[in-house]
Amino acid sequence: MTSNPHPSLLRYFCHNNFGSVGRLTIAHSVFVHVIAVIVIVSAVSSVYAKPRFVASPKALDEISRGVEDGLHCALQYIGPSQTTACAFAVARYKAQDGADHLAYNVGLSFEAWRGLDVDWSSDQGLVKSGKVSASDLQQEEAGARTMYELYRSNRDALGTSDAELVSYITKLSPSARAAALARLQFWAKHAR
Repeated sequence: MTSNPHPSLLRYFCHNNFGSVGRLTIAHSVFVHVIAVIVIVSAVSSVYAKPRFVASPKALDEISRGVEDGLHCALQYIGPSQTTACAFAVARYKAQDGADHLAYNVGLSFEAWRGLDVDWSSDQGLVKSGKVSASDLQQEEAGARTMYELYRSNRDALGTSDAELVSYITKLSPSARAAALARLQFWAKHAR
């Protein structure tokens, strides 16, 4: 019987340590398993890692155009169902050409959400006075929730954060940026 002059590491480990229950063998075994798990986890996480958003001038322009159209929807139509219907109609229209409009959709859904959120949060105090009914407030909340969830989905697909996105919207004043970030944090907890 001829022996293999170049045994594999596993064969070498088993040949030299088989049957031995010493501390060194257990330590090696644990070490090998830990390394294997680390390699597998890092390989899997690198495959599923989302690409980060690259703030190119074209992408920033798309976000700005989406914000403008979202503002148009929020100002043109009174009521959450009309505002969300407008935002969905604009997004569907843009999707007809088959191009990637993700940056545009992030801006559109962000501004439509922001318009609905402003209405909902300011109307909460008006329910007690009778100027706004509880059912109107529920509709405003449902519309704001729908647009927030759409914004969050678009934002995640784009690969950016709330703070980054708000910083890209140059038409927002510093106080409006701070308010938008505070409301986004509120909705991150509230929408679940």
